[in-house]
Amino acid sequence: MAHDPLLQPECWLLFALAWPEATRAATGTWAVALVPAVVPRRIVSRGAGVALDLAQAAARAPGSSRAVFLSDITLWLNSEGKTWSDLGIDHHAVTHELARARVPLLRLTLTRTTYALMCDAGRGGRRQRHPGGRTRRVTANNATARQRRQAHTHLARLLAAHWPTYIQDVIDRGMLRAA
Repeated sequence: MAHDPLLQPECWLLFALAWPEATRAATGTWAVALVPAVVPRRIVSRGAGVALDLAQAAARAPGSSRAVFLSDITLWLNSEGKTWSDLGIDHHAVTHELARARVPLLRLTLTRTTYALMCDAGRGGRRQRHPGGRTRRVTANNATARQRRQAHTHLARLLAAHWPTYIQDVIDRGMLRAA
């Protein structure tokens, strides 16, 4: 199926922003989704360009989701015996750069569990704090593959439903030109 690169893109790259340690909220707007195919590589660093290209490649892999987490790329690199550093890339700098890039992006409100799943790249997991002070470590090992797939599927469906309206508004305001 052919995708309109703006209205129904092939994929989105999703990455988490820092969740404030002091917050006790069960949800927060602490993630970003953007379309790798529409980010001009000339306006981003080499590292950001590589991350965007890897997200597109990941989305084309059999059985993959249109919602590609940055941690999916990290997990793939790990499976290949590589790290972001091996590629000469500071992935924290890449997320910082892309979150501030002058490109269309959506900020996502996530539950703590979805946030933890999005962040986890199999390096010891994340400590999840719940109201009342209870904590739980969420890792790739105790979060089943099914839960991760469900998070991908849910976010891909939400983006497929809401992205076209958002991007059409951006086009209508003259902030972006359709091809």
